[in-house]
Amino acid sequence: MRNVKSTDQLLTLGMALTTDKKTMERRVRGVFARKTSAKGVIALSLVLTLVLGFAAFTTACQPGNGLGRQREATFSVASPLHQLLNVPNRFSWEQESIDEMFHYKADLDITLPDVSSVPIARATMREFTQVELENISRVIFGKGAVYTYPKNRTKEYIEDYLPRVQKSLESLQSETEPRIREIGIHQRIVAYYESILPGAPSETEQREMPLLLTKTLSEIANDATGFAGVTVKDGYRFHLIVENDKASEDGYIGASSYVYASMGNEGYCPYFGTIKEAPDGVVITQQQAEQQAKVLALQLTPELQLCYSAPVHGNDVNDRKEGWACVFMRAIDGFPTAFVSAEVNDDIMLDVPYAQAYETMTIIMDDQGLADFKWVNPMTVTSVEHQTTGFLPFQQVINRVPYEIRMRYLKTMTDTNEEKDVTITAITLGLMRIGASGTGSFSYEPVWNIFYEFEDSSKLSRTISERNTEYSGYPYRTNALTLSAIDGRLIDRNTGY
Repeated sequence: MRNVKSTDQLLTLGMALTTDKKTMERRVRGVFARKTSAKGVIALSLVLTLVLGFAAFTTACQPGNGLGRQREATFSVASPLHQLLNVPNRFSWEQESIDEMFHYKADLDITLPDVSSVPIARATMREFTQVELENISRVIFGKGAVYTYPKNRTKEYIEDYLPRVQKSLESLQSETEPRIREIGIHQRIVAYYESILPGAPSETEQREMPLLLTKTLSEIANDATGFAGVTVKDGYRFHLIVENDKASEDGYIGASSYVYASMGNEGYCPYFGTIKEAPDGVVITQQQAEQQAKVLALQLTPELQLCYSAPVHGNDVNDRKEGWACVFMRAIDGFPTAFVSAEVNDDIMLDVPYAQAYETMTIIMDDQGLADFKWVNPMTVTSVEHQTTGFLPFQQVINRVPYEIRMRYLKTMTDTNEEKDVTITAITLGLMRIGASGTGSFSYEPVWNIFYEFEDSSKLSRTISERNTEYSGYPYRTNALTLSAIDGRLIDRNTGY
């Protein structure tokens, strides 16, 4: 179902656990851009707390990536890494560029993962398996969930759609200079729908769809395997889509494996970040939502950790309009994946050929339970080594910041003859997946993320409505530099190398 790829163009955020919770909560506001009454919420949370403890003993039987359950990352100003990397507990800094166009300042605590060494790992992408599909269905929708075919697989839809595609194909073939690529795509679409039409169910048939991975999933990606079905949970219609997608010139992306479980007319309930302390009309607390999300996540994989959570709002498809987005990312031996800002995967399919989305699981909870689910690009960690030497001193990393910021903005500023006051708002250390898509192998290496804001971009000077309008649903877009903790090189936050 290559049509779901439009969702992949939307923002995917992820960040390390951090003691600066308020700052991190704000940054989740744009995390998950995709298309009643609360009863027993507190009681449910208590039950889930017990279930979470029980789940710790059952995850060994669940599909996993090989590492097993990872210990939770904690942060401290007294971490051994402060001495190892020559990092001050409190970082104060003021500096002006020679031409006085940039003014830099910082005054903040630096908390680091509370470990004594830095893991450096090798990893490969993996695909979702039939066993995992069954487990995902059981965890999200319950044992024995029944699926029907989505609208675009029904007889009525195909009989209406197929003639229009055939007509468009004939028009393309009659052009003086035929567009070969477009003709090829149309031919595959026609062949796909012609192949599934004989067995397509009627919209009026209550025909159960087998819960199986299949290669007849997509009208474009003939080599993709996956599942796309519709089920009902607590009276709400959900689409479950699982796909293992090969790198394709048609999609301009690298290989991608993903799971979406969403409400909405086309299977996506568009939730966007919002600038609020809590979602409107939702009784469940942030802590309760996180606890419930952890229960689900732990049953799916023991290797991801809750990184942060924040309010999100949806559309008017149904009465479940707001909730808490809980984001999970990888941790290795107590060392978290680095925060990934709004820059990562922003218009990724348009600007970065064969870019590789980062491994992220996002679970949106509300008073009814699960409202939306997304799991992108699971990885298999193949080796882990711990390192205590060979890192660039922190001050040398900071010395690169003025140069990199200057290179990023100088041309624009020269054209407008403006100056910029740059405030460093946060500095985090975490692992980042490094490597180009298509290589088949990636590494997790330590990086410094330097987050900064400009004085003229203060969020406090505008109303919530103005900020939501300005950012079209992504009200908190973070500027950041990612620099290697090993050699200080700038790492592109889209491509990961």
